[in-house]
Amino acid sequence: MKALRPLPFVPPLLTLFLIACGEDEPILPVNSAPSAPVYVEPANGAGGQSTVIDLRWQPSVDPDDDPVTYEVFFGTAPGPPLIDAHRVSTWFTPPALLNSTTYYWKVIARDDHGHTSSGQVWSFTTAGIPPFPPTLLSPQNAAVGLATAPTFSWAADSHATAYAVQVSTVRGFTTTVFADSGLTGTTRQVVGLDSATTYYWRVQAINAYGTSAWSAPWFFSTAVACPASVEYGGTTYSTVVIGGQCWFRENLALGTAIPGTTNQTNNFIVEKYCYEDDPDFCSYYGGLYQWNELMVFVPADLPRGLCPLGWHVPSVQECETLLEVVDSDGNALKASGQGTGGGAGTNTSGFAALLAGYRFENGGFGDAAARGGFWTSTETGASSAYGLHLFATHGSVYLLSSGRSAGLSVRCLKD
Repeated sequence: MKALRPLPFVPPLLTLFLIACGEDEPILPVNSAPSAPVYVEPANGAGGQSTVIDLRWQPSVDPDDDPVTYEVFFGTAPGPPLIDAHRVSTWFTPPALLNSTTYYWKVIARDDHGHTSSGQVWSFTTAGIPPFPPTLLSPQNAAVGLATAPTFSWAADSHATAYAVQVSTVRGFTTTVFADSGLTGTTRQVVGLDSATTYYWRVQAINAYGTSAWSAPWFFSTAVACPASVEYGGTTYSTVVIGGQCWFRENLALGTAIPGTTNQTNNFIVEKYCYEDDPDFCSYYGGLYQWNELMVFVPADLPRGLCPLGWHVPSVQECETLLEVVDSDGNALKASGQGTGGGAGTNTSGFAALLAGYRFENGGFGDAAARGGFWTSTETGASSAYGLHLFATHGSVYLLSSGRSAGLSVRCLKD
């Protein structure tokens, strides 16, 4: 009899039976591998999948009823790495998936004899997300003196594939002077803007999954044709450009001085008040005017008032534009030397405002060096109008209603 080759343990009775049947070697049953896993979800090649997802497959069948465990391979490469071994359950939740990313997975079934069967490599792609709002780059916020054909630029995240741009003269964008929603680059030149105008602009990012919110709007002002000085009524007024607006840099001093106890009247003579009825104050502070005199006793929709041709008394909206440019910093409007402590003027705007005080409605004067006000052309009632007011002890600035018979300073604004 030939020598028997080493075999795994076989029960003695079965061995004797085989030998009795004339076999010179025992014939043992072969242990088979489990069936390959059959995947359930997600479907192969599926798109738009959640970033929280379960990989599921059907239980593998082992012909020998051996216990089966699973090895899960998962990653972003077609040959994914092993990520979980000795798994008993037929599902697996991958960790920390990214949007807009393709993932690959495979499951191998293994019995306790080391026999394995492998499923195929499947893939799925997670859903994309709308892009984030772009970041505006240029022109810088509150830029002044720009050309009328500026180039806008912005930055966006990698998910963006297109952009929409809006330009408006209204902060709320209820109307636009330019709009384009089909841009694929991150720059756009806009031509044909008006000079001496404040514009607002914003950008929106777009991709196949949605549209971002609008960026926070920025604003800028185009350059104005502003002469260095204006000769008017025998006085030379220097000028300053602030945020695209061309302003008198000195207070209006036009007219004949009359006593503070007398109202200015519609007598075809330009009349002014000098603080404390002192001509020297008019030389320094300029004149103080009642609103009706300033507006030459005509409706406010003709806002030239006492200003020279091509200039006008500013509206409250135009004063709001001025304040927006200086970030409502009254100290930036005040001349150096005006105000004290927290109200000390810095004149960073060049407006060089003087705290000229007031002619009160009762005919008296007061508050020189402590407060100052500038008329607007905007009425607030039958006997009142807005004025822009500054104070010596703090940097706040206010647009307040004042009685028309009060005397305030005046700055002219170029049309």
